[in-house]
Amino acid sequence: MTAAAQTAEEASRHLRNAVAHLESGEVDRSVRECKAALALDPHSAAAHMLLGKAYLALRSVTMIGEAKAELQEALNLDPYLLWARLYLATRISTRASTTRRRMSSNVAWQNG
Repeated sequence: MTAAAQTAEEASRHLRNAVAHLESGEVDRSVRECKAALALDPHSAAAHMLLGKAYLALRSVTMIGEAKAELQEALNLDPYLLWARLYLATRISTRASTTRRRMSSNVAWQNG
């Protein structure tokens, strides 16, 4: 097996692990596996998409921007990656509007 093939296989292994961790709710471990895959193959649209999905699964307002950047990078690398487009269009906008509503509620409550 060539070095390039070995690197590709290792990146694929990290992605499989990332999916398994994400499905079992181990989001932090999924993020680490995605980053390991991207360290081996920074041009992997699938790894960027999965990292964006994992960032969304963290349910952190501060990670919305990171998730959006990863999903956008996935689309830049592969414009036909429909799952990345779907997550970008639905999940990001939904989380952002929910966050805005919460912030408005908090301000109204504090000023009330």
